[in-house]
Amino acid sequence: MTLQELQKQALQLPISDRWQLVQILLESLQRETRGGQKKGNLSRLRGIVKTTEMSHEDSKTEQLMSDMELELQQLKKPRQSLWGICRDLGQAPSAEDIDLMRQEAWDNFPRENI
Repeated sequence: MTLQELQKQALQLPISDRWQLVQILLESLQRETRGGQKKGNLSRLRGIVKTTEMSHEDSKTEQLMSDMELELQQLKKPRQSLWGICRDLGQAPSAEDIDLMRQEAWDNFPRENI
């Protein structure tokens, strides 16, 4: 059975059964592609979803599909490490420098308010 034949059969199902099928497919896709989602499967599923009439349940599914696409886009962008982000700040102060700065700050702190 080809993918197009399967899509035709899915479109002949009643809407409630179609939604059940879409939900099962979404759950299956999420389980199979935890590390990275396959865009082809996602677009095929979107095609099935778009052929149904819009209702409250449809908008939920559409929102879920949009969220999955955003997650897919975010997975593709590698993040810069925190060490790399801070490298232009120079060398970190030593523990002695931090202690000295704390001592200087507390020396100038008014004692009568404590």
